[in-house]
Amino acid sequence: MIEISQRLMEFEVGLGLMKAVQRPSALSIAGIGSCVGLALRDGESRISGLAHVVLPNSDGADDARVSPGKYSDTAVRILTQRMTAMGADLTRFTAKLVGGARVLSKGSFDGWKNVESARKELSRANIRVVAQDVGLSLGRSMRFDTASGDITIRRYQEINGVAEPKDIIVI
Repeated sequence: MIEISQRLMEFEVGLGLMKAVQRPSALSIAGIGSCVGLALRDGESRISGLAHVVLPNSDGADDARVSPGKYSDTAVRILTQRMTAMGADLTRFTAKLVGGARVLSKGSFDGWKNVESARKELSRANIRVVAQDVGLSLGRSMRFDTASGDITIRRYQEINGVAEPKDIIVI
C-alpha cells in the first residue's frame, strides 16, 4: 500500500481580508488581538472561508466595499456569497471564532464588541457557532485546516511587557 500525502495550499489572511477555498487548504492569521478570525465551513463540500475581522460594523465606512472582510456585517455576507458561488450550501455552514481579546490596558475599544457583532451577523444568516476561543487578554494566531475543519490556536500572554507563548489548543 502506497500512502499519498496531500500537501495543503497555504494562505495567510491579512488584516481586513478574507479567503474562500474549495480545495483542502490551510488558512491562517497571525497576531490576532481585538480582531476576530471568522472561519466558515460547509462540512459536506468542505468549501471553507476565513475572514480577518477588524471592526464590528461598516456603518458609515467608506472602505466597506473595497475591504468587506474588515467588518463583521460585510464579512459574513460577502464570505457566504463567495462560498455558495463555489457550490457550498448555506444551510450546512458552521462557524468558529477566534480572538476578540482586550489586549490594550488603556483605550475604549474592547475586542468583545467584534465577537458580539460576529455572533449577531452569524445568527442573522442562521449559521451556528460550533466552537470558539475568544475574549480574555490573550493574543492569538490561528491555522484553519479546511480538510478536517480543525483550527489550531497558539495563545500568547504578556509577561513583563513581552508576548510569551502560553499554550496551543485545537478547536
